Amino acid sequence: MADILFLEDDPDFRNLIVARLERAGHVVQAVATVAEGRSYLSQMADLALIIADGVLEQHGDGAAFLQEARQGGFDGSTVHVSAHLPT
Repeated sequence: MADILFLEDDPDFRNLIVARLERAGHVVQAVATVAEGRSYLSQMADLALIIADGVLEQHGDGAAFLQEARQGGFDGSTVHVSAHLPT
């Protein structure tokens, strides 16, 4: 299965999603901040998917993190998750 980086600052939602993904056989590294995401992005050699929350309170911007990952050479799949609608 795929190695997944999950960037989400809400611990309850993060735990729910990680449990489901791991139950499906995926290896998941869950982080709460963009800084942690950057660290794991460089360490996860078999990374196939990044899931990022859009609004991370004071911890950064998930959409910007996904763009940064792409610009840095990540060519796997990305999912941007947000409870907020664009204005």
